[in-house]
Amino acid sequence: MLVDSGAALGLTAIGTDVFISKMPPSPDACVTLYDTGGIEGDGYPEAATHPMVTVHVRGDVAGYQAAYALALAIRTYLYGLGEVTTGDYRYFRIWPSNEPLLVGYDRQDRPMLTLTLRTIRTYGTGS
Repeated sequence: MLVDSGAALGLTAIGTDVFISKMPPSPDACVTLYDTGGIEGDGYPEAATHPMVTVHVRGDVAGYQAAYALALAIRTYLYGLGEVTTGDYRYFRIWPSNEPLLVGYDRQDRPMLTLTLRTIRTYGTGS
């Protein structure tokens, strides 16, 4: 979904500036997605799960403002999607649990921000 946004977020490809479950040492500015559990579903829609995803945004050295702007743009973009199917998953809703938060700077003095998203999704194309 993030890469599909095209120029809206400025992200290009998984493995280039978007990563899953492990943030590599480079590039400086990148986004990594982590599964972080979830909450019990309420039965709607049937067979739906309620996983959460944490988005980590790392900026360039002295790039806090740009990193924060990207984290905020990701939050806004995903929150505004509505229902969407990607791969084998159908997402009924994606909404943020928090505003982008600065968690600190890494050893190369690059800003690290985090954002947690709640989702409602089913596996496959059916509900």
